Parts: sequence; C-alpha cells; structure tokens
Amino acid sequence: MHTVRLFSTVIFALLFMGCPPPAGHNSNDSASGGNNPNAPTQGGHNPDNPAQGGDNPAPIGKHHVAYVSAGGSHTMIVKTDHTLWAVGNNDNGRLGDGNTDQKLNPVQVMEIPVGGGAPRPMTNVKQVSAGADHTIILKKNDTLWAVGNNSFGQLGDGTTDQRWTPVEVKEKTPGGGVARAMTEVDQISATDSRTMIVKKNGSLWAVGTNQFGQLGDGNSGLDASGDELKAVIPIAVKEKSLGGDPARAITNVDKVSIGIDHRVCKIFRVNACLLQASHLAASFVAMFLSPCGFYRDV
Repeated sequence: MHTVRLFSTVIFALLFMGCPPPAGHNSNDSASGGNNPNAPTQGGHNPDNPAQGGDNPAPIGKHHVAYVSAGGSHTMIVKTDHTLWAVGNNDNGRLGDGNTDQKLNPVQVMEIPVGGGAPRPMTNVKQVSAGADHTIILKKNDTLWAVGNNSFGQLGDGTTDQRWTPVEVKEKTPGGGVARAMTEVDQISATDSRTMIVKKNGSLWAVGTNQFGQLGDGNSGLDASGDELKAVIPIAVKEKSLGGDPARAITNVDKVSIGIDHRVCKIFRVNACLLQASHLAASFVAMFLSPCGFYRDV
C-alpha cells in the first residue's frame, strides 16, 4: 500500500518539478503549461461534461499544479487557480464529483452551494489530503470539507453517512455545545479511517475510529453497543505533562502526519519533534513513507 501511494506521489512530483510532459504535449495549449491564453483549460470535446476531459483530455501542465496528495487508490490535485481535481478509484464517492464511477483522467471536484442548488465546481481550495477512501479539503477561508467513506465518522460531519460531494467538517462550540462549521484550520492529514487537524491556534484535533486510542484523547476500546469507539465530530488531542498532571489539550502544534497504522509526527512551533506510536522505529520510517503531498505557495 505504501509503495503504491509513494509511486503515485512521485509521478506527480516529477511533473510538478518540471520533467518532460507526456507525448503529444502542445506548448501552445495553456492547459499543458504553454502560454496561449485562449486555449481551453479542461481539454477534450465532450459537450455534456467538459470537466471530465472528453476523449482527448489535455495534460495538466506543471505550472498549473499547486498541491498534490495521493491516497490509497486515488489522487487529488489542487491547481494554481484553486480548483480541485481528482482521479482514480471512486468507491464511496471519494473523488467528490457526485458519483462513484472510476476516473482515468482528472475530473473537477464539485460542491453544493450553501442553501442548496445544483452542484458546481469547487473553488478556493488551498490544501487537500487523500486518505485510503476519503478526502479532506482545506479552503482559503480556513474552513474544512470532507468527502467519501464515513463508516467511522472520519469526515467529521457528525454522521457516519457516505458522501459523494464534499460536506463541511463540524466542531462543537466551547463547552461542548451545538456543532457548527469548523473554522481557523491550518493543516490537515488523512489516513484509512481517521483525520487529524491542526488549527491556527496550535491545537490538534482528531476524528474517526478510536478503538486503539488512535485519536489521542485518552480513550479506546468499544462503545456501549460493542462497536469500535469512534468520534464523528473532531475532538481535542490531549497530552500528559512529565509531572503526571491530568491530561490537557495539546498546544503549539505546527504540522501533523498520519500513517496507516497511526504513526504520528507532530512538529511543534518550537522546532521539536515528537513521535507517538507503539514502535518508535516504525514511526520514524512512516514519517517518510506516508505521503502528505507536495506543496507550493500560490
């Protein structure tokens, strides 16, 4: 699994770093990284669904890609115009285009307008993290969206319902009140059935399965009905002080990376690195083998 994810990420990285484009590349096509402002950016000639690229989709040029993340069997691409594209396996609707059909060429991720209405291409995307079968999306306004498998609540929308188009991740108001749209999100990482979230204030949040204590809130095991313990709305990750004081919400977190078996590296703003796992050696390796995507400021 790691080999497949790493290979997919490396391929997109090579394109991003300027390696030769695919055969048939047209330097006059703006979709291929050329400088013809009048060329179509979505390629192909399917009048019914131009976002799917038609029969002869134009390659996404290296100068148009800002961020890439490879999941279990799908790949997510943020372009420099802040649109989001997806390709690969679409079981559970993880590509976010409103259906579950496999895609051999990148298609645009869709969103439902606030208040309802017909799906439209998602815009203002800043960052994306592809899990095994779900996808987490960070927008420029620092709100968080999720799509795909939700069996363990990993989408963080308060349900376990599968989603084919992105829905807003929620958070509880101070004191554990009514759930509302999560805001002030800074960085994200998704894996098979969990999602980790760093907020701008340096707090760390987790959502999804928690049978083995993967969410870091001090709980584990099964719930009252005998199912795996899980959180369907993000909960605060906690830490214990060296003096053995009661656990408290962890702070000063800058970045987080989450692996398949839940190896987590938290890089603090004070430039210290803490590995939390049952096997530290495996955690250190996983820090390099769990792709989080290639990023470029846009």
